[in-house]
Amino acid sequence: MKRYIIFLALSTFVLADGESIYKNKCASCHEYYVPAESLMDNFMNHKNKKLNLKAPTINQLNFRLKQMIGEPKGDLEFHRAEVTEFIKSYLISPDKQKSVCLLEVINSFETMKSMKNELNSKELDEISNWIYDYKQPKDKK
Repeated sequence: MKRYIIFLALSTFVLADGESIYKNKCASCHEYYVPAESLMDNFMNHKNKKLNLKAPTINQLNFRLKQMIGEPKGDLEFHRAEVTEFIKSYLISPDKQKSVCLLEVINSFETMKSMKNELNSKELDEISNWIYDYKQPKDKK
């Protein structure tokens, strides 16, 4: 029985992928998806009073990170490395000055807490890659 419990604990740790980490550590603040038009209206016309988001959405972060970090039209693997390193750095040392979000978005939120003691290096890699690889849900356009 003891071996079974240890195996389950290790399996859970090994199988933790970016989306699972998001669900367990990030989803309470960062919603997965809100259409871009709704986000623009919420922040530009309503100062986040319409949606009352706690933090930028994953689709918002994915779009802005890929647009603002490195050379988006350059080498894909190099761009991925730049963006994921930025995400990992930001998660450990969040700072509004480093944010890639629009000013109207940045001003709607407090600076997030550091995830330094919340995520290990493997989890940082997994969540950073998951955010980079995020794909808009097919049924939501």
